[in-house]
Amino acid sequence: MCLRSLERSGAEFSVDLIPPGRPYNALGVRQVADDFAAEGYITLGVDLYSEQVGISREENVALMMVANENMPSVIANLNAAVAYLKGRPDVTGKVGAMGWCFGGGIPSEQVLAFEAALTAAGIENDVDIYDAVGHGFWLRIDDDVDVRSAAGLDAWTRLKSFLDRNLRD
Repeated sequence: MCLRSLERSGAEFSVDLIPPGRPYNALGVRQVADDFAAEGYITLGVDLYSEQVGISREENVALMMVANENMPSVIANLNAAVAYLKGRPDVTGKVGAMGWCFGGGIPSEQVLAFEAALTAAGIENDVDIYDAVGHGFWLRIDDDVDVRSAAGLDAWTRLKSFLDRNLRD
């Protein structure tokens, strides 16, 4: 397991970042970790690809397939990340997790069904579908700044608000 901690001193709240299904986007994940740290969160980016980085779509798909074939290891890695954060003396014990796609877009109907299941279970959630910006837009805003900037800012603002309500209280 490889854990990279990007910290800001004095933070009590933590966020566990689950990388996208595009392992080559480590810089985007690192930037988001830095952004969370600037908000006062202790942030940990979890490596699900054994420190391997693909440089083509084919290599990334192969890395995701290896991870998908060993889901118990992925789950153990994520659980270890949560335990690490909860065990830190500067963390309250509350840990949030966020991640990106893991190999492809999820149909809107499944997202809405997931949202309904969360609500029915009494789990606070904030789900939005950004149809106009395409799959994986948040880590690739620079690909189409005019279209993706507003959605990216909305997603970031909503995420910070959600985490503030659930981790800082």
